[in-house]
Amino acid sequence: MDAMEVDPDIPVESIASWFDYLTLETFLGSGSFGYVFKAVSGQVNLSAVKVIFMDVNNQMQESETHQQDEADRRRLSREYRLMKGKKHENLVEILKSTDTPFTVEDVDVLQKIPCLQNNYDVLDDLHTYFRRAQRRTQIPTLCIQMELCGNTLRQWLNIHDESDDPKLHSVRNQIVKDMYEGLKYLHSYKIMHRDFRPENIMFSFSLMGEDFAFPVKVGDFGQCRQIHSEQTKTKTLTPEVGNVIYRAPEANFVNYGISADLYSFGLVSWEVLQIIKQNDTRSMFHRLVHDSRTNLVKRSYWWFRKWEHLIIRLTKRRLQDRIKGHDEFFQAIRPDMLVSGQIF
Repeated sequence: MDAMEVDPDIPVESIASWFDYLTLETFLGSGSFGYVFKAVSGQVNLSAVKVIFMDVNNQMQESETHQQDEADRRRLSREYRLMKGKKHENLVEILKSTDTPFTVEDVDVLQKIPCLQNNYDVLDDLHTYFRRAQRRTQIPTLCIQMELCGNTLRQWLNIHDESDDPKLHSVRNQIVKDMYEGLKYLHSYKIMHRDFRPENIMFSFSLMGEDFAFPVKVGDFGQCRQIHSEQTKTKTLTPEVGNVIYRAPEANFVNYGISADLYSFGLVSWEVLQIIKQNDTRSMFHRLVHDSRTNLVKRSYWWFRKWEHLIIRLTKRRLQDRIKGHDEFFQAIRPDMLVSGQIF
């Protein structure tokens, strides 16, 4: 696929047309993912818009750089393709997307958005893209409209990792339940998340101003990959995807699957239930996984049934020793509930 060719699965539509019904009201943040805005349509319809510039320098770029840019574009557009039409209360919903290249006029529209007028860092970036668009006529861009969410689980953990407040016991259990249900739904479509960690778990947006509203949702699908499909004819996957602290050992190589997500879920659920501070996660996880220090998992009376055993079995270093699928997960907790799948 040529770098300027439009993905056939994504609508051919200019981002400028979105502004006929959307107002980018608030700038939410930026990073390697691009720029994120809170968008408003009408009085109460809120969403988030992610704008990602694919960093292609010029027409004379080296072949290797060209291939990497195209690989990045395909990876990012996969977020929309895989999640299109997927709706679950514990998943961030992807509403719309377009990868129509930006023109000078599109970049100029962004530069004039009121919420950016005092953000000189972003304006400087946009000015660079504006000049690049002038030189190239258009630049590859991916824009995704998605459900607006609240704060991340990481932000919640940073606030509540100092002490074990009994008032939060049911909250911690609910977080674990919601995370699992979202992940299980993804897996029912044979989609791996591949970057399951607290930074990618979102609380719901609250019109009442709550910082951490339920339900909790699994989000950020930029690293997702479908297995057992035409996309994986070679039966191999990109190694070392996602955050190294939460990555399953086998995911450092090319042959892994849904069990790698369940491994990450096991670590995150342990972090939520037992209150492991962020600075201690790497050492605690390493001692549990690689040193088999299972005594580090200290069950509390209010945890879900057998959850300490689940954490240990989900995070075994060797795949053959680990829970590898959801049927096995159900069986480990409630043998009598294997058929119905109701485990909480």
